[in-house]
Amino acid sequence: MARKLAEAGTNTVEADHSITQKAHPVAPEPDAPAEPTNPAHPDKIP
Repeated sequence: MARKLAEAGTNTVEADHSITQKAHPVAPEPDAPAEPTNPAHPDKIP
């Protein structure tokens, strides 16, 4: 598989990026609250 990636050259970065965009069309922030958050200030860690 590494050989295929090497042969693909610069296309691999673009391909990985497009796959990531499809999987996460929005920035990874919605998944962020794995850390405890302060309900009064949701974007600050208590």
